[in-house]
Amino acid sequence: MPTRKINISEEALKLLEPFAMTDLAYVGDLAVSMYVCQGSLAWHRHLDYDELFLVHNGMIILESEWGSVTLRPDELAVVPKGVAHRSASMLWSIVLLLHIHIFPDRRNGDRRLHALRGERQLAKINVSEQAKQITRPFVPQDLAQVDDFALRLFVAHGSVPWRKASQETLLLVQQGRLDLFTGDALSVLDAGEMLVLAQGMAYRLVAGERAVVLSLSRLT
Repeated sequence: MPTRKINISEEALKLLEPFAMTDLAYVGDLAVSMYVCQGSLAWHRHLDYDELFLVHNGMIILESEWGSVTLRPDELAVVPKGVAHRSASMLWSIVLLLHIHIFPDRRNGDRRLHALRGERQLAKINVSEQAKQITRPFVPQDLAQVDDFALRLFVAHGSVPWRKASQETLLLVQQGRLDLFTGDALSVLDAGEMLVLAQGMAYRLVAGERAVVLSLSRLT
């Protein structure tokens, strides 16, 4: 069964106002959303879930009670649950936001009502810089965690044998081009394009030149 490819830049054209938001994809109960950051939001906190911010284009300032970071394209940061924060930008900036969108089995202790100011610092991660440190192709490296989901990074170059997706997995190409074979179908993913592999789907990855890819799946 062919998978649906999502082009971030094309979807961004549908957002016409600052802080307009749309959901691009779902991996289990995690949503990959996209919003326009221009101006600033009111301070707020989320008691039940973390949020991961990944800038697609433009530049944002992510302010929090744990300090502030400036995020540019290819950079991300995670705001843990309970930490007050807001995002702001002078530019029309497109941001991917990873967050839980349903809470089917909330457990005691999953909520965090407040965070202590200065308890920790927000950490900024540059995807390109992390990719430079990877020497073996198709070997994922842990990059960030959002609740029960892991965002991993791998470099694709050459090909790997056919395999089955052990669980639902999102692939997002940050740099280069990735050919994804699923049965008789071929999906070509360029930078800024993503798709979701269904659990159990047979697939094969091929990259003629070096590509930088993010993968998102539930922690096991």
